[in-house]
Parts: sequence; structure tokens; C-alpha cells
Amino acid sequence: MLVVAGPVAGAPGTDPDTCVRAIAALGPDYRVGLLPDPGSCRWRVGDGGDCRVVTDVDAQAGDVAATIQWLAESPTAAPLTVGLVDGYVLLRIDHGLGDGRLFLALAAAIASSRADGLCPGPSTVNTRFPVARVLVRDLVSQPVTVARQVAELAAARRRSTPAPAAAGSEPSSVAAAGAGDRVRTVFGSAGPEYLSALQEFRRGCSERPSVGALLAYAVCDAFGAVEPRLADTVGIVTDLRSRLPAGRDTFANLCAVVQVPIAKDRDTFVRGFTSAVRSPAVSAQLALALLLATVRRGRVPRPGWDGSIALTLSDLSRPCSEVGIDWATGATEPVLALGVPTVDGHQIGVVISQAADRVQLTVRHDETVVPAATIARGVRAALSPDQWVAGR
Repeated sequence: MLVVAGPVAGAPGTDPDTCVRAIAALGPDYRVGLLPDPGSCRWRVGDGGDCRVVTDVDAQAGDVAATIQWLAESPTAAPLTVGLVDGYVLLRIDHGLGDGRLFLALAAAIASSRADGLCPGPSTVNTRFPVARVLVRDLVSQPVTVARQVAELAAARRRSTPAPAAAGSEPSSVAAAGAGDRVRTVFGSAGPEYLSALQEFRRGCSERPSVGALLAYAVCDAFGAVEPRLADTVGIVTDLRSRLPAGRDTFANLCAVVQVPIAKDRDTFVRGFTSAVRSPAVSAQLALALLLATVRRGRVPRPGWDGSIALTLSDLSRPCSEVGIDWATGATEPVLALGVPTVDGHQIGVVISQAADRVQLTVRHDETVVPAATIARGVRAALSPDQWVAGR
């Protein structure tokens, strides 16, 4: 994951390396300081000293897309790269360390010059083997449904060998984050009126859909209009922390990717989205994917290209608003850009974020497959407040 956040209130002389070492000292549950073990699918515990610290960027100040691109293409073997340059927090993190919750918490810690740890505190980051805990809880609450889904997933795996449904906590190749010179970044930010229009539209809906479902629909509808080869489903990155037992939390990777049918009708899409992300099968899907990745040491064959462009969407707007990044005083256009590595050239990876009252999109794509101009049109359409006007 690639992160650019700012301008932030970090005090002059703030040392990100000091912050990282302090967090690593809290223990492996905080993930910072963990190092991949080349001889296994496990992580070694370090003290944060292997973190790469950057002090300048070969990109024009304020050019978010170029900064993300620079982070992606900078050669490094370090699982964690941090920096505080010209008031902007810069992060490049191996996805095996954790998911968006960790990235945002680390950005918030550096932004506010907290060198004593992350939020939530040590008393709540207390869960080892979180996937197993979620799966057991789902099994206890809906045993028949989960058992049936597990059997169906296993049968489907025997018939074919699709890509794994989720990224787990096993070490990955850090250098691959910016592999190739064809992957590019497009960033877009909506004005405050976008969020106001979205919330007003939601209040007028009889079934009161989630903000996440509406944002996902906006992205799918916008990109479907500009890219006719878009697949008929979208991969929604789903956070499973709400399924942990009460009082439990983790910074480890606890996200699965669920496929949601793309429908032109908004209500139809929202119903499909809600059903998919709440399905008890999600935890079983994640557990099976991690098991296969472990058995095969991460070498999972992927099917050949069918001519469609896959769209993957991660909505981090809510955790962005909850993490409490300390923006610089007077910052009128704050930025919180989060870029994801793409699996292959036939994928568009979209992350929704929120900086103060601004909804933002960061898109990573292969420019030889989908031109940047096409992506930019999709971003503009997705961030247009006009779509939330009643009667559209």
C-alpha cells in the first residue's frame, strides 16, 4: 500500500524513524518492525531499524499522483518506508504487514508526532489468528450456512484454480509494489459539496443504504460508462473486524475480497452489495484462500485473461474519518491518497478515502491497457455531486 497524507501538523523536526521504533517496541501485535523470512511464510520480529526513511521526493510538491508513483517505483527491499516531507506523510508498506487500518493508524501517529504508539491502544490490539476467530464465530452463529458455503467453495476450487480471494498476512514481494513501468496513478478529490449531496440523497432513501454501498455504486457506474470492457462483477475489499468477538481488535490483515454483480440500477446493486459483504461465506472464503496460499507457498496459478477489465474497490472513507489525522492548521485541501498494487495489467485498483470533508479516489492501472485519460474521466464522474441530485 502507498500512502500520501497532508499537509499535516507534525511538529518541525519530527523524526518518523523514532515513531516507528517506538511502535515496534510495543510488540509484534502492532506489526511495525516485522520482517519477511525468505525461508518460510512467516515473519521475524525486528525493532523497526530495517525501516527505510525518505527525506525528499523526486516529484513536484503537491503532485499527489507523481508522489505515489515515486513511492511505487523506488527500489527497496524494506517492508516499510516512511517519510515526512514538506508536511506530507509518505508511506509504502508491504501488504503482508497489515491492511488499511494499520496504514491509517501509522499515518496518524506520524502526522501528530506521536512517538508513543498507535491508536487503538495496547489493550485492544490483542488478537492473534484473527481469521480463525472470525471463522469460528461465524460457524457458531450460522453453522449450517457456513458449512454449506465451505463445501461449495472447496468444490469450486477443485473445478478450477482462480486467484486467491484475499491478501493474507504472509510475506509478499515488496519490490513488486511498483513492478513494471506501465502502472500509473490517477488521483481525484471532490469538494465538500459531494459528501453533503451524498448524505442528503441517503436520507431520502426508504431503505437507507450504507454510504459504502452508494460510493461503490458511484465508482462502478462511472467506470462502466467509460470502459466498456469492465467485468460484470466488482471485487469489494471487505473488512471483517466487525465479526471479531467483543473487545477484540487487530492490526493484522483481516480483509477479504467479495465479488458483487455490477448492476445499472442503483437499488439492485445496493442489495447485491449488502448481501455479499454480510454473507457468512466471506470468512470461509478468506480462510480457504489463506490455506491454499500457505500450502502452495504463495504460488497460486491464475486463469488466462478473458478480455475483461477487473475492477477492485477498497472503501476506506469511514476509517479515514475515524483515525483522526491531525491536519495542518489552515489546510483547505487536505489529501489522503492510498494506492494499491495491481495484480496484473487487466485490473483497475480503486481506493476511496476521505480527508476532512473531502471524498477522494486513488486509482492504479496499467496505462497500456486502460489509458490515463479514460481513468481520469471515470474519476471525475464518480466524484460528481450531480449524481446524487434527486430524480437522476
